[in-house]
Parts: sequence; structure tokens; C-alpha cells
Amino acid sequence: MLRIRCEEEREYREVESLTREAFWNVYRPGCSEHLVLHRLRKAAAFVPELDCVAEVDGRIVGHIAYARMFRAGDACADVVGFGPISVLPEWQRRGVGALLIDETLKRARELGFRVVLITGNPAYYGRFGFVPASRFGVHPGGRIAGGGGAVLYGEGAGAGRADAARGRVRI
Repeated sequence: MLRIRCEEEREYREVESLTREAFWNVYRPGCSEHLVLHRLRKAAAFVPELDCVAEVDGRIVGHIAYARMFRAGDACADVVGFGPISVLPEWQRRGVGALLIDETLKRARELGFRVVLITGNPAYYGRFGFVPASRFGVHPGGRIAGGGGAVLYGEGAGAGRADAARGRVRI
């Protein structure tokens, strides 16, 4: 049975290995997503309440992490982003990632976050309610790795919600 729960610190190395395996040679030779995750956990922007794993029969098969977003050098109080989201290759395309996203978006709303910004494929993330952030005047600062587009999630994705993140944000 699949269970979503918060990651424990003692699992960090295992989850970093899972992340490396999930991304190895996907976008380029090798990968760096596991290093991004390692650094993210040490950052003040890291949101431990949204650092979750998917577990099947005691084995971790997926993971997602969130961090607060920044605009003009200041943390946005109600805007977060997720990533990397990682699923072991043998568990991909089985709904694990979708369950991680659905559950953590629900938890993010419960914690008072109104907007979730990510980079990725708008066609894929659209099924979770994400829409292109550019519609609301939100643009990522810097280059987006992997060529993904910036997308925005907000309950109802209305323009009023986008005001929380309008402008250049650091993802």
C-alpha cells in the first residue's frame, strides 16, 4: 500500500540516492538534482512540513520537496515552489508522482500557501491545476534548466492570487 508521509532526517542519504537514480541521464549526461536537494535542505527557504516521501511496504519509492520563493530578495510569505520531485524508475508512470503532488498541494493550502510556482511542462502540470505563470506577469529570474516553462498554481488560479508572486521571482 502506498503511503505519503514527511521525510525523516535519517532518510536524507537514501532519498538523495533515489533522486540521483530518478534523474540520471534524463536531461543531460549524469544529473545534479540530488545535489540541489542536498543544498535545499540546508537553506532557510526549505519547508520541512512539505518534504514528503512515498512509501510502499516500508520502501521509499518517491519524494518531493518545497521551498519558499523570493521576490526582490525577500521571501514571499505565501508562495512556494516544489522540486525536485523524484520517483524510482521502476515506479514511474504508476501514479506515485501524481499522489505526491496532490497530497502536498493540499498540505500547502492547509499551511496557508496560496501560490505554488514550479518549472516544468505546462501540458503535464496542467492536470494538477497549473497554468503558465506568464499569464499573471510572473517570470522566473535566470535560466530554467531543462528548458521547462514557468508555471503557476493557485487555488482557482485567479489573477488576484498571482499578485502574491507578480514580477521576477527566484525559483
